[in-house]
Amino acid sequence: MDICPICKSDDVEKTYSIGLRVLVCVILLFVPFGIFFCWIPFVFPYRHVCHVCGTDLSSDQLLRMDWREKEELLKEHQHLEEMVSPFLGKWVKDQEEGIFKVAKGKGQIFLVEIQGVRKVTTYRVVAYNEQNNVPEIKVSPKVGAKFRHVIKEAGDFISFDDETEYTNEPSLTELGKELLTEDEFNHIIDSDLDIDDWLKNLCMDQQKIKIDILAE
Repeated sequence: MDICPICKSDDVEKTYSIGLRVLVCVILLFVPFGIFFCWIPFVFPYRHVCHVCGTDLSSDQLLRMDWREKEELLKEHQHLEEMVSPFLGKWVKDQEEGIFKVAKGKGQIFLVEIQGVRKVTTYRVVAYNEQNNVPEIKVSPKVGAKFRHVIKEAGDFISFDDETEYTNEPSLTELGKELLTEDEFNHIIDSDLDIDDWLKNLCMDQQKIKIDILAE
């Protein structure tokens, strides 16, 4: 089993680029003596992309694990989810008064930051700990393309799970539907609404929590 060394996910796909290789091969056929080395493009190693963190990898960078090692990784992920579970589905504020929602979608735990009207940033939760009874969530900004978008803007083409979606008005992506409710979405895209006041009016729990955004 191939595992991404960055996020330990097995959602890794080989990028074939077969079209480009064929094109180069055809071009080489028209070069003097090109018939003797037109096969070269097909011996270059393939690249792989991790859909969870978006890392581009060569074959020798991937981790090879058997099912026992994979089970250990699953246990680690389950333990992280158990630690974060008191905050799942809740809105929190960080040490700088930033507004975030802790949510789970597509098997991953995310932190969704609301920075303003339609300004949403998605982070992957990678660790959790407590120091002096102060909870701390560590997150990574490295997020794969299919996990990066929560809102589709009007006119956007968003690819997800090999399907391209087009929208003529703002809407939630498939991931967004798991991370945000329709009510939350409607308020996020409302230019006349103060998100912070809206959350207070709903008496939502905006517990203070330390959030550490790791460097890419």
